[in-house]
Amino acid sequence: MSVDKACGTAHRGSSQGLYSGKEVVVEGDAFNITCQTDVFAFIKWQKDSRPIVGGLLQQYNVTEHRGDNTITSSISTSHAQTSHSGSYRCGTFVENSHNLYVLSANSISVNYDAGSTVYKSIDFKMPLEIQCNTTETGIRMEWEKDGVNITVPKDERITIEDNKLVIKEPKNEDVGNYSCRIFKHSAQTGERTIIVIAKPHVVMLKDVTVVEGEKLTLECVVRGTPPPNISWTFGKYPFIHFTVTAWLCNETYYSGQGRVILKPQGNVPNALFVIEEATMEDRGLYSCSATNANNFTDSATVYVRVKDKLAALWPFLGICAEVFVLCAIILIYEKKRNKTELEESDTDNSPET
Repeated sequence: MSVDKACGTAHRGSSQGLYSGKEVVVEGDAFNITCQTDVFAFIKWQKDSRPIVGGLLQQYNVTEHRGDNTITSSISTSHAQTSHSGSYRCGTFVENSHNLYVLSANSISVNYDAGSTVYKSIDFKMPLEIQCNTTETGIRMEWEKDGVNITVPKDERITIEDNKLVIKEPKNEDVGNYSCRIFKHSAQTGERTIIVIAKPHVVMLKDVTVVEGEKLTLECVVRGTPPPNISWTFGKYPFIHFTVTAWLCNETYYSGQGRVILKPQGNVPNALFVIEEATMEDRGLYSCSATNANNFTDSATVYVRVKDKLAALWPFLGICAEVFVLCAIILIYEKKRNKTELEESDTDNSPET
């Protein structure tokens, strides 16, 4: 600022603002624009060279902080509207400005999972397809995974056709944050992020046999990233109605309780179901259910048989009984044969008359 000595008036020089904040946001998202300029600047936010005052100012949250040599001001809102698009300047005498483009929420639509606005789940049995549809024309689309450009895929399993990214035979390592970015005339005009997770897939043995008093361990083999939440259900009594079999007296375990211990296996919590000493009451159907962050669930069941701890003796006792009977038959046969031979010998030795 300089002072004209002739007339005693002050003339404010222009200054530059250092801006930060997103240039493109989707309708409904929040945005924050920060301007840092010299301490002599007079902060008065403008949009498209018009002061933001009155009712218009109520749409925003404006903050201001003065330091020793600089002043920092921010203008923000928690719910962007297309009307917020424009050129923002933090003061009348600040030469430069910050351009903001609010993309209509309907201009980019993604084939998220049903009921989700964030997730797309991998089903290992079929290809993964991510599709970004846009109402804009004359655009170019780029794809990223975890911040790395994949517009020209190096993996032969990945193909990109216009607005669709396809991964054949998806794997756990395909999980991550994907983005489709829209460019028009070399300027980015839109972006959507898709969080790809893997549907849980559960595998268990069909039948398990344990001896009474021994340790029972059931493993729920789960495939899915990030690791899903595991719960166990125990059905004690079968109930058959026509051709449908239900299990009564169900007990569900989300954590260990009583004699039941749930342990992690690798990075999957509660994947092991353990009972230190099995009893006959532990016979029944056990079910393992895995649920991921998008509430996709898969489950598998195993039937547990509990054998009497003396059951191993029964075959031995049967063999002993067979041996005993065989020995008795041989003994009786030998005794009878000896008696017959003795009678024949007495007949041969009798005198003739």
